Amino acid sequence: MVAAMPQRAHDPSAPVSLRVGDWDPARPYSPDHSCGKTEAGLSVYDLDPAGSPVEPAEGEWAHDDLRDRLLGGEPKHVVQGLLRGEGHDGEPLLSDPAVVGEWREGGWVCGTPDCPARHGGPQSGRPGMPA
Repeated sequence: MVAAMPQRAHDPSAPVSLRVGDWDPARPYSPDHSCGKTEAGLSVYDLDPAGSPVEPAEGEWAHDDLRDRLLGGEPKHVVQGLLRGEGHDGEPLLSDPAVVGEWREGGWVCGTPDCPARHGGPQSGRPGMPA
């Protein structure tokens, strides 16, 4: 059983990212499916100022895959952490990731009490979804 996701207060001076799916807090690394090894951090999606995921241009992170992940039943965590670099598919990799909010179509809800209740707004297509 995986432990509860680590949480921390949202730091408004740092960027936020979207993580689709839980991770093992004791091993916050994503697999690199191209070679069977572990990447240098946890794979995430960047979020734009409106709270929508930014679609990387390569590999498994293509448009259809992103839409499928957003529509799927896995948890969608808004996280902050230290940028470690890029993964095999060009996605950002974070170390020391922690949940700071919950992503929903239309933006994300901050988990910090003194933070604005919702970030983001409508985009083209469905709110919070890539067109």
